[in-house]
Amino acid sequence: MLLLSRLVHMLRNLVLRRRVDRDLDDEVRGYVDMLAAEQVERGLAPEAAARAARIHAGGIEQVKEHVRRGRAGALVVEFGQDLRYGARLLVRTPGFAVVAILTLALGIGANVAIFSVLHAVLLRPLPFPDADRLVIISGSNPSRGWERTSISHANYWDLHRMNETFLHAGAIQPTSINLTGVATPERLPAARVTVDLLESLAVPPLAGRIFRDGEDRAGADTRLAVVSQRLRGRLFGPDAPVIGRRLLLDGESYRIVGVMPTLDVGLNGIDVFVPLRRRGEEDRSSFDLGVIGRLKRGVTLEQARADLARVAAVLASTHPSVNEGLELVLTPSSEWVSGQTRGRTLWLLMGAVGLLLLIACVNLSNMLLARASARTRETAVRSALGATHLRLLRQMLTESLLISGSGGLVGLLGAFWLLAAVRASDPGDIPRLSHVSLDMTAVAFAAVVVVLTSLVIGAIPALHAGHAVAPALRNGDRSVTGGRAQQRMRGALVTAEVALSLVLLIGAALLLRSLNAVLTVDRGFATEGRMLATVHLPAGYEEGDRATNFQRELLHQIASSGSVKAAAAVTGRPLVGRSTGLGIAAAGEPEPAEVPWASWRLITGDYFRTLGLPVLRGRTFDEQDRIGGPPRVIVSERVADRLWPGQDPLGRMAILWKGQDERRFEVIGVVGNMRERGLASDPTLAVYLPYYGASWSPMEVVLHTDGTREATAAMLRTMVSSLDPAVPVSDIETLDDIVAGSLASRRLVAGLTGGFAALALLLAVIGIYGVLAYSVSRRTAEIGVRRALGASTTSLVRLIVGQGLKPVALGLALGVLGAAALSRLLGELLFGVTPTDPFTYAAVVMLVAGAAVLACVLPASQAARLSVTSALRTE
Repeated sequence: MLLLSRLVHMLRNLVLRRRVDRDLDDEVRGYVDMLAAEQVERGLAPEAAARAARIHAGGIEQVKEHVRRGRAGALVVEFGQDLRYGARLLVRTPGFAVVAILTLALGIGANVAIFSVLHAVLLRPLPFPDADRLVIISGSNPSRGWERTSISHANYWDLHRMNETFLHAGAIQPTSINLTGVATPERLPAARVTVDLLESLAVPPLAGRIFRDGEDRAGADTRLAVVSQRLRGRLFGPDAPVIGRRLLLDGESYRIVGVMPTLDVGLNGIDVFVPLRRRGEEDRSSFDLGVIGRLKRGVTLEQARADLARVAAVLASTHPSVNEGLELVLTPSSEWVSGQTRGRTLWLLMGAVGLLLLIACVNLSNMLLARASARTRETAVRSALGATHLRLLRQMLTESLLISGSGGLVGLLGAFWLLAAVRASDPGDIPRLSHVSLDMTAVAFAAVVVVLTSLVIGAIPALHAGHAVAPALRNGDRSVTGGRAQQRMRGALVTAEVALSLVLLIGAALLLRSLNAVLTVDRGFATEGRMLATVHLPAGYEEGDRATNFQRELLHQIASSGSVKAAAAVTGRPLVGRSTGLGIAAAGEPEPAEVPWASWRLITGDYFRTLGLPVLRGRTFDEQDRIGGPPRVIVSERVADRLWPGQDPLGRMAILWKGQDERRFEVIGVVGNMRERGLASDPTLAVYLPYYGASWSPMEVVLHTDGTREATAAMLRTMVSSLDPAVPVSDIETLDDIVAGSLASRRLVAGLTGGFAALALLLAVIGIYGVLAYSVSRRTAEIGVRRALGASTTSLVRLIVGQGLKPVALGLALGVLGAAALSRLLGELLFGVTPTDPFTYAAVVMLVAGAAVLACVLPASQAARLSVTSALRTE
């Protein structure tokens, strides 16, 4: 209440000053009217009299303006004096200056760094004109357990024709494509797109053109390519003319017709766009198209959703076998980068550094409040000599601005280093993170933080300035302790510091325990000595058994190598492979209320042995099992338990692609569960089909080897080149690296939060120690009297520690309540631990309490060792 009343007093002074200026203006106008009336009485016309009065009063206006300028000049002079005086004080107390500046530098630097990441990833506008009109359209079918799916070709063309709210609605089929005809074949990120796709984005090409209407139609020449500026720079030079030049893609010659800016947001850094040819009979049951739409001007998201609901209802009624229960979901472009989980993670990081800065401010406010108490005599003398309370307030705030500004400059350097560390640990799944830097937006944010910080750390000490004038002049500085009000304020600041630190520590501890739970969870597969490499078969391998023969010969050569224990092929990597899903059901069983949705992969026979995944029942595939032969399938243990609980699944028939084409497959084996979609996800409902007979590309080669990564990579490239020099090999990684990469974001968040929490604990301990040490230093005489009256060392330590721990205990209680309320925001980021885990709370409370006891015992034991003579001599 006292702080609030002081702020109200300051605002009232500002209002009164403006009122004085208005009264002065009214007085001048009244004087001018009086002069004009006198001139009229002397015979002048009213207009001439008014002009003469204004001329005469011009001198008064000049005087008035001179007074105003003098007042402003005085404020500037006083501000300069306060800056110089504050700088001299900091130079005289270098220990305090270093601690204060570094304390604020930690908080400000962390805030600027995380804000730079937040701004670059979430807040910076997307690189598309009128990005608010861009949306993603996807499918959903809750009745079949399909939360979010792509859209089938036929459904897309019906949507394109039937919608009434989109200016453009383009389809994209992400893929990759082999680039040959260069020194080393490579695989490029590519996409097959309809004409409307690039028109929807509305990004003008840097050179040439985008695809024209009709170039995606059947019969048109679709061997056209639009390339990214990144690819042009890498292959030809950043400014090289490329329109009309040819690229050999998947063995066919494509003519470059345009160059687009590299779009890392929304299109995942695609380097080559080629037309998506519209066929006569489009497939309605294969969901592999993404759709990007641009709303017509004036159309709202609600109107577009209603339009999509109408289209979905028509598709469901006209094609019920495939589309029954179909919904069309609209996602605005504002969520392309952030996503719900990623956006919440970054905002939580911003909240963590905000708490850190607030703790630093509270710590420094307590230090400045102690200094203000020590300078009470100086303040009292200045007040006695005529300094107003407002003048003293400005001086204190100027000193806090000097400290905050110095901390901000050092903090910018710290932010630069922290951003470099964040970029170096880029997990790869946070868009635009590699481009984060300290730009002018970050500098402006730092300036705002500096000003706000100076007000926060200076307000409390400044509002206590000028008190106890008479006691200070009468008793001297030595006996002035700041009074009960200041003591209560220092205790309240300690309570706030401990509570804030506890909230941050509990959040960090939950994230670290969650990370440990993910690291120790049963993955279902082994990683030691396992490596993966991607082999990209070009389009020509779709003919006959060419792909199967290549796969068989390559795996035979690898297995015959002395350093390789086992080798296999699969269509998607564990943890990062984007395996396609399918509905699955047991033939002959009652129709389930909800069709399970399982991932599926093509594998060769040694896949499970290579990954260390046990075959629990039945057998794996041999070379006689192939796509196009007897329909056989291997399922994971979860699938078997879901479809045939308590029964032997071997020999039973499973319906795959349930609700699409109802194909039946015989179950020949059951294998252990794997967490293929992420270690923090549930074990996957998985279905495995034979690879041989399919021409699926890219092919992931899995090896269990004793060799080094470099030697294995060289061996693979040599073997592939011997079979076909035009087939590129890429992404050679150990399975340990893949696991580490899948956890990179979780590690980054947990590491940053843990580091900020450790700094918060350090600041809290320093704050507790500093406040108690200051209090003890001001009570030296009292301690001497107690010793003289017979108080023991133990009783003195107990007294001082007990008084120091009172605000700490209150802070612990408030911190636990605050953590229980705020930690629920971490729910989606936690694995294997609840937001209110009692063990975590108890451990953190004990840690903070122990650190607080240590911070209290040190000054208490020093004070208790003082001799009676030296203690009483202070009087």
